[in-house]
Amino acid sequence: MIKSYFLIAFRRLNEERIYAGITIVGLALGIACFLVLILFQRGEMTYDQHYVNHERIFRLTSHYSIRGSNSDMAVSSEGAGPLLTRDYPQLGNYVRFRRAYQNVLTFEDTTLEWYDAFLADENIFEVFDHKIIEGNPATALDDPYSIAISESVARSYFGDLPAVGKLLQGRDYSHRVSLVFADAPANTHMNYDLVFPYKFREILSPGYEKDYLQNLSNAQVITYLYTPADFNIALFNGIAEGFVDRYMSARLTELNASFHFALQPLSSIHYGDKLQYEDFPLGNIYYLIGSVAVAAFILLIACINYINLATARAMKRAREVGMRKVLGAERRQLISQFLGESVFFVVIAMIIAITMVMVAIPLANSGDLLGGNELLISFTEPSIWLWVVALGILVAVLSGLYPAFYLSRITPLEALTKERQAWTRGLSVRQLLILVQMIISIGVITCTLLMGKQIDYINNTPLGFNKNNLVWINLQGVETIERLPTIKNELLSHPEILDVIDMEWVPGFGNAGTLARMISDEGEMVLHQADVLMVGENYFEGLDIEILQGRGFDPDISTDFSNGVMVNETMARRMGWEEPVGQEITSRGESHRIIGVTSDFHYTPLHNEISPLVIHPLSNDFEQLTPTQRRLWRRNVLVVIDGSDVSGSLQTIKSVVENLDADQNIAPVLLEDRLEELYQSEQNLISLSKVFSVVCVLISAMGLFGLAAFTTEQRCREFGIRKVLGASSLQIVALATRHVTTVLLLAAVPASWVSFKVMDSWLGSFAYQTSIPWQPFLISISLVGAIAVFTVAVQSLAIARENPAQTLEG
Repeated sequence: MIKSYFLIAFRRLNEERIYAGITIVGLALGIACFLVLILFQRGEMTYDQHYVNHERIFRLTSHYSIRGSNSDMAVSSEGAGPLLTRDYPQLGNYVRFRRAYQNVLTFEDTTLEWYDAFLADENIFEVFDHKIIEGNPATALDDPYSIAISESVARSYFGDLPAVGKLLQGRDYSHRVSLVFADAPANTHMNYDLVFPYKFREILSPGYEKDYLQNLSNAQVITYLYTPADFNIALFNGIAEGFVDRYMSARLTELNASFHFALQPLSSIHYGDKLQYEDFPLGNIYYLIGSVAVAAFILLIACINYINLATARAMKRAREVGMRKVLGAERRQLISQFLGESVFFVVIAMIIAITMVMVAIPLANSGDLLGGNELLISFTEPSIWLWVVALGILVAVLSGLYPAFYLSRITPLEALTKERQAWTRGLSVRQLLILVQMIISIGVITCTLLMGKQIDYINNTPLGFNKNNLVWINLQGVETIERLPTIKNELLSHPEILDVIDMEWVPGFGNAGTLARMISDEGEMVLHQADVLMVGENYFEGLDIEILQGRGFDPDISTDFSNGVMVNETMARRMGWEEPVGQEITSRGESHRIIGVTSDFHYTPLHNEISPLVIHPLSNDFEQLTPTQRRLWRRNVLVVIDGSDVSGSLQTIKSVVENLDADQNIAPVLLEDRLEELYQSEQNLISLSKVFSVVCVLISAMGLFGLAAFTTEQRCREFGIRKVLGASSLQIVALATRHVTTVLLLAAVPASWVSFKVMDSWLGSFAYQTSIPWQPFLISISLVGAIAVFTVAVQSLAIARENPAQTLEG
C-alpha cells in the first residue's frame, strides 16, 4: 500500500511538473534557510556551554550607587577573588584575567602583535578546559616567565613544528612556551591567544598584593569564581554583604555610597545585561529572537505554499477521491495516502535543501556572518541529523495534514457532481493563508529597512569629533613616549601628515571612571561618579571638538597642567552650573579648577549615553613608575592625514616610528574602520535580514504564481465569456487581481503594527536612536503588493489575450 502511495505521488510529480516544482523548490528554500538559521541559533544558545563545568563558573561583577548614579561593572578589584575565597572557602576557587602589556612577540624573523593577550591565574586550564595540543596544563603557568599559546599562535610562529620549549621574545622579557591549547570555538564570550602567568605581575609591580584591601573599590580585572558542585548560589548575597561590611563599609560611608558584588552565570554572559568595562563583545538577545522568528516565518511560508497549492488542486483530484470511496477506500486510508504524498515531496525538498546548505555555507557571504565552516562541521554531527529528520517529519505533517483532511472529507456525491462546491469551500482558508504570507513578508521587509535606517543613523550621527582620516597607533615604553615630540616632528615633515595627537583613551572606545567631589551652585560639596579622559594639549583642535566656554589646555600656562581640568556640557548641566569655568572639583584625590567646557562628544560607543566627563591634561611625569612599568607603559596616538593616499600614509607612519625606535612594532589602522567594527553585529543582522527578506518574498511569489496559474486556468471560460460580452483585457486583469489587492490591504495593518512594536523595542537597545518614519512601511507594502499583483496579473493577462473562441472551446 505504501508503495502505491509513493507511486501515485511520483506520477503527480511527473504529470504536474510546474506545480510540483514550485512546491518542492519552495519547500527546499524554506527548509534550507531554516536549517542555516537553526544551526546558527544552536551555536548562539550554547554560548560557553562547551566547558565541562560551565554551570559552576560565575563572573564576579561590581555594582556602585552614588547619589543616584549607578555603575554596573563586569570587572572587580584585583583582590576580590583572592580575599573572598580566603574568607569563605565554600566559594571554591577563582581565576582572574587582566590585559597583558606584552602582546608583541618575536620568534626568529617573525614579529606579530596579538590583541587577546592576558595575565591569568595558573588554574585557568582547570576551570576553562581546552583540548591540549602540547604541554601539561597543570604546571604550564608555574614559571612566571612561561607562556601558554593558542594553536593559531603556534602555527603562526612555528608552523607544524613542536612549540613547547621555544622562546618568544617580547620587548623586555623572553617567555618560554609551556602549553599549546586548541583555539576556543566561536561561541565563547571570551577569547585569548596568549596567556601569561598572573604571578608575572609580581615582576612587573612588586608587592602589588599588599594593596588588595585598600583597592577593593578599584575594579580593574575580570574575575571568575569556580564553585563546588554542591554550592548553593543563593547563599552568595549574604556572603558578599558580610564581606563588604567587613572591609569596605568605612570607605562607603565616607563616600555616601553603596556597593555590592553579584555572580553572573558563565552561560548567561553573552546575552546578559551589558555592563560597563566589558572586555569581550557580547550578543544582543533581540538578534537571536529575530533570527528564530525569521527561521520560523520562512518555513511557515513554504508550508503555506504547499497547503495552498494542494487545496487548490483539490478540484482535479476530487473525482479520484470519489472513485476511491465508491470502491471502498476508507477516510483514514485517504489521509494516509495524502500524507504519504506530502512526505514524498518533503523528502525530495529535504535532499535539495541539505545540498544547498552544504554548498552555500562555505561559499556565500552568510557563511562569514554565521560561522562558515564551523556551521558545516556542526551540520555533520549525528545529533544534528536527528533534528533534521524531526524537522522533515514536522514539515510533512504541518504542510500535509490540512490538505489530507480537506481532500479526504469530500463525499462521492460532491466529487462526482459538485466539483465547484468543493473548490469554493477551501477559498477562505487559502485567502487566510495568503494573508499570513503577506503579513510576514511586509513585516520582514519593514524591519529590515528600519534596521538599515538605524545603522545609517549611527554611521552618520555627528560624534562630536572628526573621525575621518585619523590613523590609530599605540606606542609602548616611557622612553619612546618621551621621544614623542621628535616622532611628531618627523611625521609632520611629511606633507600628508597634518597633526599628531596623543591621549590615554581613543574617542569612541571607552574611558576610566572615578569619583569626583564638586561644588554645586548652592555651594554644597557633592560627590558624583564621572568618567575621566586624559588628553594631550592639541586634542581638541586636532579632533575638531568644540569648546563652548573657557579654553583648552595651554602649554604656556603651567597651572593648566598642574591643577586645570575641563568638563563636558553634560557635567555642567548635571551640576546645574550657570558659570562652570572657575568651579572647583576634587578628582583622583587632587583639587582642580575648571578652565573650559567642551561640547558633548561620543567618547564611548553610541550604545551608551554620554555621561558627565572630567578631562585632565595628559601627564608626562613618569618618576613614580618602576623600571618594569616604564618599559611597559603605553600611549595611544592619533595621526591626522590628508587622505590623498591612505595606504601610503599608513606605511609612512609605520616606517617613521620604527626607524626612530627599532623596538616598536606598530600596526597603524584607520580609526573610522575600528569604529565601524563596534557595530559589526548590527551590520551582520541587516545583511542577514536582507537575504532572508528576499527569500520570504521569493517563496511567497512562487506560491502566488502557482496559485494564480491554477486560478486563471479554472476561470478560463469565465474570462472568455466576459470578453465576448465586451470586457477589455485590462478589466479582466483588474477582476483577477481584486482578491489579492483586498488581502494586501488587510495584511498591511497588522504587519505595520507588529513591525512598529518590534522595531520600537529593538531601538530601545541604543542610547541614541532614529525615529520610526512612515516611508519604510509604505515601501514594504508597495513592494509586496507590486509583486503579488504582478504575479497574478501576468497569469490573467495571458488568458485575457487569448481568442475567446479558443477559450470557450477548451
